[in-house]
Amino acid sequence: MSSAKALWEFQIDPLPTGEYPQWNPASSANIMVTNGQDVGISHCIAHRPQEGNGEGLLVTNSQDVRIIDNDFENANVNGSLHTYVANNHILGAYGQLSSWTVFRNNNMEAYSDVFDSTVFVSGEGSNNHIVANRIDGKWNGIEPHTQGSDDGILLKDEQNDTVEDDTIANTWDAGIESVGFLYNTQILNNQIANIGFPAVGAYYNTDWRNNLVRGNQATNALTLIAVMFKPDNPPASVFYFKDRWGIYFTQVTPTGCGRRLSRRRHT
Repeated sequence: MSSAKALWEFQIDPLPTGEYPQWNPASSANIMVTNGQDVGISHCIAHRPQEGNGEGLLVTNSQDVRIIDNDFENANVNGSLHTYVANNHILGAYGQLSSWTVFRNNNMEAYSDVFDSTVFVSGEGSNNHIVANRIDGKWNGIEPHTQGSDDGILLKDEQNDTVEDDTIANTWDAGIESVGFLYNTQILNNQIANIGFPAVGAYYNTDWRNNLVRGNQATNALTLIAVMFKPDNPPASVFYFKDRWGIYFTQVTPTGCGRRLSRRRHT
């Protein structure tokens, strides 16, 4: 669908057999919205023929799209504003290059039998709110890492975001990780458990300014927060960890000692 100017509502009932519609080719998505405005997508089931094979939903260059009460396998929202994503089940991953998104009360689970980098990723955006979601990375706690997700939430070059009241569990690396700059962002009151390295981490081209990490609870994590600087390419850029920032955790139960500190590079 393209150039939608009025209100569009999609509703797809489950098949009588309980099977998922899998009619799109690998290079496409089950549901696509491009250049849309005031679009509603609800009660849809859109899974892929095989894991990692395209998206159940792809939204591009749109505004005021509401995505509510769906069951998707992989979803991407790019170049869009004021997207509202709530009460969905998402298998695989959700990714966005967008701003002013509200991502609330979704159930997310990574693939349990293959490796992936993150369950939720937001890049190059601002004023995004990731609130009260349940995110299961499906890592089984076994080394070497061959299945499950590296991170729960990944923020790349973001600002003015809020990550609050999320429940994140079973990731090999971080519960919440930033890559590149992260400005004016609050990470508040999240429950983070069964994490291989830090509850909150930043390793690559780290540039933190005016961020607040407060009220989070970490259980079975190696450490509360790990901040490093690993430039993507030489020469190294300038490292910033400055201005007003605070880190406050309510509880941590470490998983053990001696975990190696060299981490896989994100792509």
